[in-house]
Amino acid sequence: MSTTSLALVKVGTRSVSVRGFTIEGAIEHLKEHLISKERWCLVGCMANTMLGRNFEGSRAKIRRSARLIFRTLLERSIFLVISYDPKNHGRIEAMKLYQGGGQETEHALRQLERMLKRKQLTADLFQSAKALVETN
Repeated sequence: MSTTSLALVKVGTRSVSVRGFTIEGAIEHLKEHLISKERWCLVGCMANTMLGRNFEGSRAKIRRSARLIFRTLLERSIFLVISYDPKNHGRIEAMKLYQGGGQETEHALRQLERMLKRKQLTADLFQSAKALVETN
């Protein structure tokens, strides 16, 4: 067992949170996905890493926490791209740290429009997030 950060511990080839779900642990896990070839972090992957199991209750907790992760990263000038499943009532299915690029920028702008429409963002937060996406 080796340490990767304060929030996550490496056990074999996978990272595990020793403190349960924490925002810092979730951000650390998303950064690990940037390094790996699998950029998107599925909700089940995050649930398994942060809560130790991938079942509906833990996935629901991760989905509920996605907005908090989004806002925390936005305060740090990092944009979290969230993928919604259109076949499953628009539930969050995956997330990743924004790196920029044509298709990813379009996806991020659609996400912001959706969040504003659902009143998950204030107009001020929308403008700052949109500026962040457009400058990268």
